[in-house]
Amino acid sequence: MKYLVAAVWIAMAQVADAQTDAWLCISDKAAGFSDKYGSWNSTNFNAGNRYIIKASKVQGTAWEVREFGDQNAFADAYCKDTFTASKILNCSGIFTEFHFNAGTGRFMRIYYAGYWTYIPGDKNFGNDGGDTPVIAIGTCSGL
Repeated sequence: MKYLVAAVWIAMAQVADAQTDAWLCISDKAAGFSDKYGSWNSTNFNAGNRYIIKASKVQGTAWEVREFGDQNAFADAYCKDTFTASKILNCSGIFTEFHFNAGTGRFMRIYYAGYWTYIPGDKNFGNDGGDTPVIAIGTCSGL
């Protein structure tokens, strides 16, 4: 009987996840590196950035992640696959990774451009310190 109850509970949890069409995610903490006065140092960033995870209309992707209110043609990150059996969603974009655990409601967003992407003398990559790597963590709620 214990196993039947556990199986029903797991099935209900998976159905609940499948019925969530979108999540609102808000960062609680953010830290990274910035180039101030010609020297790269660790720094804290403002938290509170909001992201939406929603079903993607782009062929070959299951989900997409956008900054809340963003109307750009391209999302920050696309999720090729849907949720794993462990309720994990892994997404990537240009210089961005986004990982979400629907079981805990936690997410991590990684923006990794800036420090290593700079090429001296290449005007296409801007100035050293023109971009800053950052890792943000927070929580998501179903909409």
